[in-house]
Amino acid sequence: MCDKNCDPELSLESILKRNHGLFDIQIKVTIRDTEGLSLAYTPGVATPCLEIQKDLSKAYEQTNKGNSILVLTDSSKFAGDKKCNYIKKTVEGKSWNNNASMIYLESFTAYYKHATNIDAYPLILDLALIKDAETLLDTVNMIALSYGGVELFGVDPARVEEFRKLFEKLPTKPEYAFLDTNRKVEIDEMLSKKNTILNSNAIISAIWRVALDCHVFGDLTKILDYVLEEIKNDKIDLTKGNNFECDMVQLICKITDYVFEQKLECHKYDQHNWRKLQLNKEYVMKKFKHFLIYGNKAWVEDIPKGYYMHKHSIPENSVLMHVRNRGVIEVQPKIQFRPKRYKCLFSWENLDGIAEKINNDPSLVFELTCKNNYGAIVTNGTAILGLGDIGALAGMPVMEGKSVLFKYFGGTNIAVVCIQEKDPKKLISYVQRIAPSFAIINLEDIKGPDCFEVETKLIETVDCPIFHDDQHGTACVVLAGLINATKLRGSKPEEMKIVMNGAGAAGIAVSSLLIGYGYKNFIVCDTKGAIYKGRKEGMNPFKEKLAEITNKNCEKGKLGDILKGADVVIGLSGPNTIKKEDVKNMNPKPIVFALANPTPEIFPKDAFEAGAFIVATGRSDFPNQINNSLVFPGLFRATIDSRAPKITMEMKIAAGEAIANLVSPKELRPDYIMPSALNVSTSVIVATDVAKLVMDKGLTNKKNIDIDKLRENIHSFFIDNKLTDVDK
Repeated sequence: MCDKNCDPELSLESILKRNHGLFDIQIKVTIRDTEGLSLAYTPGVATPCLEIQKDLSKAYEQTNKGNSILVLTDSSKFAGDKKCNYIKKTVEGKSWNNNASMIYLESFTAYYKHATNIDAYPLILDLALIKDAETLLDTVNMIALSYGGVELFGVDPARVEEFRKLFEKLPTKPEYAFLDTNRKVEIDEMLSKKNTILNSNAIISAIWRVALDCHVFGDLTKILDYVLEEIKNDKIDLTKGNNFECDMVQLICKITDYVFEQKLECHKYDQHNWRKLQLNKEYVMKKFKHFLIYGNKAWVEDIPKGYYMHKHSIPENSVLMHVRNRGVIEVQPKIQFRPKRYKCLFSWENLDGIAEKINNDPSLVFELTCKNNYGAIVTNGTAILGLGDIGALAGMPVMEGKSVLFKYFGGTNIAVVCIQEKDPKKLISYVQRIAPSFAIINLEDIKGPDCFEVETKLIETVDCPIFHDDQHGTACVVLAGLINATKLRGSKPEEMKIVMNGAGAAGIAVSSLLIGYGYKNFIVCDTKGAIYKGRKEGMNPFKEKLAEITNKNCEKGKLGDILKGADVVIGLSGPNTIKKEDVKNMNPKPIVFALANPTPEIFPKDAFEAGAFIVATGRSDFPNQINNSLVFPGLFRATIDSRAPKITMEMKIAAGEAIANLVSPKELRPDYIMPSALNVSTSVIVATDVAKLVMDKGLTNKKNIDIDKLRENIHSFFIDNKLTDVDK
C-alpha cells in the first residue's frame, strides 16, 4: 500500500512539476570534438545511410529502431466514453483534450526503460483527424517506420478490433510489431491477487523486450494472452520472494520459450558478421541478465578483435559506432526506479488525477509532462544530405545525428519520425496527425519545391512552431557570416550587389532573409541563369515569388555574366560551379561563400588566387565554416522556453546577429568571421537574444519569462545536464 502521509514533495504532481515530465532523450555516444561529431553526424553518417538504403533491415542494428517502440494513443477510448480518465471517473461537461493523454504514455516510457531497457517514445495523434480505424492504420503504417513496434493505448476497443482486421488484410505486412494495451487495468487487478511486485507495465515491457530482440512482427496479442493464461494458472510463479529481478527473468524466459516454440522470431540480423551471432533463446536471456548488472550497456557490442579505429576511415568508424550502440540516441528516465514505490506512485488513481488537471487546464501539459521540451525531426528522405532521394528509413542515421546536435548544443529532446511519403499533401496530413505530441517540429531533408508547400501549410494549420532547418538554419548562419564579412570589407549592406547561385530550398530562404535584413541589391541564379520577373523557363510558384523581390533591374544572363561587378557570391548549388574567372570579374575585395557539400562551388585556394577577400565554406576543414548547428539549437531553445507560437523573420535575424556578435571586433579577420561550431556558448547567446526579442516584441502570449533564468537554464544544462525552470 502507498503511504498516504508521505512527503508531499514526493507526490506525483510535485515530481512532475520539478522535472517537467518523466524522461529525456539522451546521447548514447561521447562527443568531445569534431571527430566525435563527424562520426555521429556528417560526414561519417552518410555511410550508415547508404548501407540501410541497400538493405533496410540494417536499420535494426545501426539505429535506435531495433530497441524502440512508439507508445501511441488517439484518445478515442477516453473521448468515446466521455471520461476524463482511464478508470471510471466522469467529468461532467468536459470533452477530452489530447494533451491529457500524455501522462499515461510518459509513465509507460519511464517504466519500460527502467524495467527492460526499451526506448519508448510517446505519441499523441490528433483525434479530430483520426476518423476511423482505416485512418489509424494508415497513420501507424507510415510513422512506425522509425520504430520496432507500436503500442496502442487509449484507443477505442472497437477501433482496435477493426485495426487488427485491416492489418491482416494488407497484401504486404509492414515490418513492425503492435500490441493493444487497453487491458492494463484488468491485468493489474489480476496481478493484485497474485501478491506480486510486478504490474501490467512489467508484463508488457517483458513482451516488448523479447519481441524486439527476436524481431517479432505483427500482432503480439497472442503472446500477451499466453502470458496472462500462464500467470492465471500459476505456471509462472511470481510470488517467490517478491523479487523484481527474479520475476522478470522468469517472465522473459517464459516468453522467449514461447516465441521460439511458435516460430515467431525473424532471423534478419548480424549484417556485418562482426558478431558471430545465432539468434536463439540463450542470446536473448543472456542479454537481459547482463542488463540487470550492466544496465543499458548490455546491448553495446564489443569492438571486434583486430579492429583499430585509428587505422580506419571516418565512414568505417561511423558504421562501427552505429552498429555497436544501435544508433546514437536513447530514452532516459528522470527519476530512480524502485519497484514498490513506482507501483504506488504511478497508480491509475494518481495518473487519472494528473490527466484530469491537464484536461481542465491544457496549459498544464507544459508544466506536468515532457511536452515542454519535446520536439520532432520529420523527414521523408527525399533530399538526404548530398545523397539525394534515398528513402526515409535510410535517412534515419542523419535524423538521429541531428537529434544529437539538438541535445548536445541546446538540451532539446528531439524524437525521430521518418515518413515514407513523397506526396507533399499526404506528408502534410501525417505531420498534422502527430503534431499534438510536440512543442516544436523540425522538417529535415525534404526536397524542393515540395518543402515550401509542406512548411507553409503546416505553419498555417499546426498548433506548434514549424521550422525547416535546410532553409532557415542555413539562412541564419549565412546572414551571420555576411554581417561580419561586410564589416571587414567596410561596406554598407544596401550598397552591395549580391549574387546567389542556387534557387533551391536554402537559396530561396537565404535570399528572403538577407533582403529582410537590408541587403537589397540581390540576384538569384539557377541552372537557367538569372531569375527575373517575367522569365518563363524553369520557373515555379516559389521562384515567381522570388522574382518579385529580387533582381529589380531585370538583369539577364548566366551566372558568369551576372557576377561581373558583384560584391558577394553565395553558392548553394553544386560542386565546381563558380570559376576563378568569375571571381576575377567581381568588384575588388570580393566575398565568396561556397557552401555546397562535400565539394564546394570553388575551393578556397582557387578563390583566393582569383582575388577573393573572404572565403567561407560548409566544411570543417577550412576556416569560416557556415554551419547550421550554430543556430538551430539556440533558436529552438528560445522558441520553446518563450512559447513563441511560430518562428518569425525577426527571430531569425536576431539569431543571425547573435552569432555574428560572438566574433569580437578584436578577433574579426578574413579567416575568422564565424565562431567555432563546437562553441557551446553560441547556443546560450542565441537563445537569450532571440527570447529577449520575443518578449520585447510581444511575439508570445506568455508574459512571465525571466530572461536571466532562461539564460541560466541553458547554462545549467551544459554544467549539470539538466534544464531548470524558466518561469518566474
